[in-house]
Amino acid sequence: MISFEATSFGQAWLKSMSHIMQTGSLVYDEDIRLKEICNLGFRIDSISEDDIIIQKYANQERINLLKRKYATKGLVPPYTIDYGSLIYDNNGVDQIEWVVNKIKKKPETKQGTIALNKPGDNQIPCLSLMNFKYRNDKLLMTVVYTTQNVFSSQPGNLLALRQIQKNVAANIGVEMGHVELLVLSAHIYESDFKEVEAILKATELH
Repeated sequence: MISFEATSFGQAWLKSMSHIMQTGSLVYDEDIRLKEICNLGFRIDSISEDDIIIQKYANQERINLLKRKYATKGLVPPYTIDYGSLIYDNNGVDQIEWVVNKIKKKPETKQGTIALNKPGDNQIPCLSLMNFKYRNDKLLMTVVYTTQNVFSSQPGNLLALRQIQKNVAANIGVEMGHVELLVLSAHIYESDFKEVEAILKATELH
């Protein structure tokens, strides 16, 4: 496992990509080659759309698409899994409302967890779970991804998650704290290697 702390949103993205490019294993997903690290984790205190690195190097169209994917009930093309319904209408349960009420009722709870996987489904969401804890007067968030395309998806994923954390904190009436991310398969596709290497070289993280 590789874990680190990041001082900024952009630095977390760069460090994740750097670790994968430097130490990741070359593996195949069917006939597509990629580099992968199993169990990559980090902690970050601040996630902002105004981050200079994210604004300059991340795909803004992809970021906006991912933000819609997490906030919309119903499929958001080209994606084939309905994240919005899994979060906000999972078997009739609004999981955000559920976790807000759970923490309001028992602020010290350890069980403020939202799960997206459904047993028996052939398609498993990349996002597996979100856990919320109220500690030291702040709402902390821990997120587990089964798999994440770090180059193209991590920026949009984190911004979408931060908005969810912001909404939960606002409904409870508390401040946001840090976010911890664990990715069980953190990967970059071979087709993106050159672009990733150029970004790391430009930012002196290579």
